[in-house]
Order: sequence, then C-alpha cells, then structure tokens
Amino acid sequence: MPRCTYYYRAQRRDESQMDKDLETISGRYPKYGTRRITHQLRRAPYHYRINRKRVQRLRRQKRLLRPIKRAKYRTTHSQHPYPRYPKLVTNLEIAQPEKVWVCDITYVRLGQGFVFLAIVMDIFTCYNQRQLAKNSFPKYSFHLIDFLPPLV
Repeated sequence: MPRCTYYYRAQRRDESQMDKDLETISGRYPKYGTRRITHQLRRAPYHYRINRKRVQRLRRQKRLLRPIKRAKYRTTHSQHPYPRYPKLVTNLEIAQPEKVWVCDITYVRLGQGFVFLAIVMDIFTCYNQRQLAKNSFPKYSFHLIDFLPPLV
C-alpha cells in the first residue's frame, strides 16, 4: 500500500453556500432539469466543479426535481366526418349466445410506447361469466366488467 494512501485524509468542504446557490438557481429557473442546472452552477459567478449526478442527488434530497415529461398520445378523435350510429340493442332481448357481438379498441401503455388492443366479444357469454364471477366471489367488486349492459 502506498504511503500517500495510508496518510490521505479527505477534506470536508462547506457545502452550505452551494446548497443555497442550488436552491436559488432552481427557484430562478423552475423548468430546468439537472443538466441545465449543472451548467448554470459551472458558469460565472458560481464556478463549481460539480457533476450532473451530484446535482440530481442534491435536488432529489431537497425535493426540487421536476417530474419527467411524458409524451401524450391522442387516442380519440371525436370530430370525425363519419356518421354516428344509434344503439340497436337497447330494447333487444338477449337470451342466447352469438346473437349480439360488441367490440372495442383501446391502447395499453408499455415501457417504451404503447400497443393497441382490439376486443370482440359475445354479450351473452360475457354476461354469464360476470354473473358467475360475482356469485363465486361476492366480497370482491368487479369494476372492470361492470361496463356491460344488463340483460333482459
């Protein structure tokens, strides 16, 4: 082991002024992220030798981090020129399978984007499965399958 390693003592710096400067810059530029704040701290009049990860850690400790800006996808276009059709099953008695089919399309968000999910199902079969689930597990609420219309 080298002698300099054995005798080395880390010097603690007074970081209270840097913390105040970090809070000042974060207050002056509230939309800045850690990279831009780091560049501001390196410029005049501050001249700090600091890296981005340290700024990020300090901002996280002081709860000064900005939320990550997510891309917003518009999935519904209601102002289309196509006709809207009325509900044809409002007064229809559904007593057997494969009489009324419904479909829906939605999207599922994944880590790097989203995928579309198309669903086509028979109302009678889905209703019977809902009733079976509610009768089998009465203490649980089934909000995800309560969207179906009641059968006559």
